[in-house]
Amino acid sequence: MSCICRGSPIIKASRGAHFVLVLALLLPASLTFSGVGEENPVATTPHFAFYSDFATNLNDALVAAGAARNNRSSELFGEGSNARQCFVDLPNSARTGWDLSVEYYAKVISPNSWLSRRQYVIRAELAGYDESFDDRTRQFLEIADGIRMAAGPAYLACRWPFQDEENRRWIERLIPKLIAFEAPITERLEKLYQTAWHGLPIRVDIVATALPVGANTIDSPPHSLISGTIADGDQLEIVHHEASHTLMRQADPVQRALAEAARNLD
Repeated sequence: MSCICRGSPIIKASRGAHFVLVLALLLPASLTFSGVGEENPVATTPHFAFYSDFATNLNDALVAAGAARNNRSSELFGEGSNARQCFVDLPNSARTGWDLSVEYYAKVISPNSWLSRRQYVIRAELAGYDESFDDRTRQFLEIADGIRMAAGPAYLACRWPFQDEENRRWIERLIPKLIAFEAPITERLEKLYQTAWHGLPIRVDIVATALPVGANTIDSPPHSLISGTIADGDQLEIVHHEASHTLMRQADPVQRALAEAARNLD
């Protein structure tokens, strides 16, 4: 699915999230994590630029953990998880930073769908897209950025090395298929949709979850999130499926034809 999301988020946190809001505002804006801030793609083809980005994966993990907490299901560092012992062995400050960040996401970010303005603006900012955010949205993003920073040490210590390796292996297995089939598939899609590709190469971030179904795409600007758990046999399909959403903008031929048919049928 794809969306063009506009408008301003409502900044509203419950009492249970107040402490983490204060924590986020106290964190220095310049705080970074050494060796995980690279913005270079893992691989690039004519139509795609594939990334294994720390901040985007951390955001994906927090969205998933927040949803799991709301559903009272297993969380990333919960009982019985593979990384539980690593998490237990962390300093209390790192464990608390993660737990409070998940609590904030559970109350403010995760209850909204990936189509929501709140998730859209975080995603767009992390992907490096230049958006003219208003003051209210900028305040929301500053809070979300600080909260994500608080969760960073635990994620970096107990999850990121494994996740990054998995992301990169998924991309490495995909690239030979794109070398062989990207050109004929993308040419065929361009003819079928009667629309030229735009915004190339499309940024594709490989992450763990990409709720709710393992992949989604926004078309303004073009950006795909794809879960590295998707089977190898489905790699070509999912990458081009998601990219096809960018050829289905409101003014594009297929959307216009659907709108006209709906009007004719009342």
